[in-house]
Amino acid sequence: TPQAFYDLDLFQFNLHSENKIPNEQDYFYRDIEVARTRTNSCIYGGSNTLGTVDSTNIETVSGSVTTIYGGNNLGGSCNTSTININGASVGTVFGGGNEAIIGSTNIYLNSSTIGDVYGGGNKAGVNSSTNIILNGSTVTNIFGGSNESGDVRSSEVTAISGSATTIYGGNNEGGVTTTSNINAKGANITTIFGGGNEAVTGTTNIDLNNGTISSVYGGGNKAGVNNTTTVNLIGSNVTTIYGGSNESGNVNESNITATGGTVDTIFGGNNEGGSTTTTNIEVNGSNVSNIYGGGNEADSVTANIDIKDSNNITNVFGGGNYASVTTSNINVLGNATITNMYGGSNSGGTVRTSNINMKKTSTYNGTTITNLYGGNNLGGSTGSANIDIDCGRLGNVYGGGNQAATTSGTMLATVPTVVPIRSLVNGNTTITTIAWGNCSSIDSAARRKS
Repeated sequence: TPQAFYDLDLFQFNLHSENKIPNEQDYFYRDIEVARTRTNSCIYGGSNTLGTVDSTNIETVSGSVTTIYGGNNLGGSCNTSTININGASVGTVFGGGNEAIIGSTNIYLNSSTIGDVYGGGNKAGVNSSTNIILNGSTVTNIFGGSNESGDVRSSEVTAISGSATTIYGGNNEGGVTTTSNINAKGANITTIFGGGNEAVTGTTNIDLNNGTISSVYGGGNKAGVNNTTTVNLIGSNVTTIYGGSNESGNVNESNITATGGTVDTIFGGNNEGGSTTTTNIEVNGSNVSNIYGGGNEADSVTANIDIKDSNNITNVFGGGNYASVTTSNINVLGNATITNMYGGSNSGGTVRTSNINMKKTSTYNGTTITNLYGGNNLGGSTGSANIDIDCGRLGNVYGGGNQAATTSGTMLATVPTVVPIRSLVNGNTTITTIAWGNCSSIDSAARRKS
């Protein structure tokens, strides 16, 4: 424990040897602790079982250490801890204590290879905030929150350079992080979770400014988010973005905004399990290949997609991939080029009601859609499909699905009525072929009539 005192210790005083032997506390901290560090031991910035520590500062330069705690061990408390990793081989870093609470933590990962990093403690919480900056280190897992238990009010993880296999904004196994914030500015990251691994998070925020990332989840891995998730794609290169969680965990509301950068696939909902109540996706400038309002294999209730500006979108699905959505809403409000648009899901899942609206706005110059379907693509079904168009350039419009059934629906073009096949070149809307029904059953007949 890093403590040193001005007064003489017991041995110096009784032996009248203050000039011959070192202060006991200095000896422990400056000699014994240094020796233990060289033999792969554990370091605590604070006290052991009792005592309040105002602030602690730990810096690693060389050697090896199994575990670093910025705070206390079993009891007492610490106000603020600061840890700088500038070298050495480090197993695990905790900004907080083992079982003792702390006020706030700061961790700077500047170099070396590290196993796991926690902004919080092991079995202890953080009253105020955690702050982790990745700026050169190679890290396996980063958690903005704590490990086994302990609540964290706010976590902040900033990735500037270096690399991390996985970043979690929240806790690992237990406890709750109220608000998590992750800012990707350039490091190489495999996976980002706005939430925790198995621990629930209140609200998550992710900004993707730069760098290459494989998968991004607004939610957690096996955990939900009680309030909202927000993912902002600003300039990063991402393979897949999920507004919700991965294996399990419910999310109340997900929000994805794509204004720059590149992403192959966006899912508004969860991946494998759990559910998302409301999903919101807005695309306004990013390069996006595939958009799903719902989840991959996990259901959602309401899915909303607003497309304002984007070039070369291959597929837009109001529903999920193999997942159901109660109501899907697609609003085309700007200038985009889209190959296929489906009001329903892709390979499976039931969509009760799908709504596609293509409306003129003050900045609208015309969206081009090659094939527009009110229903699903390959499987599943859509109960009611509704298409409302008053502008744009469209190739083929089908009120139903591609190879999937649709029960009923309406089509509106310029005037509020079901549009006959031969009356679709009027006003600002140009449509080559339109048909009511499924593509596989009426495609040939529709083309002959057009």
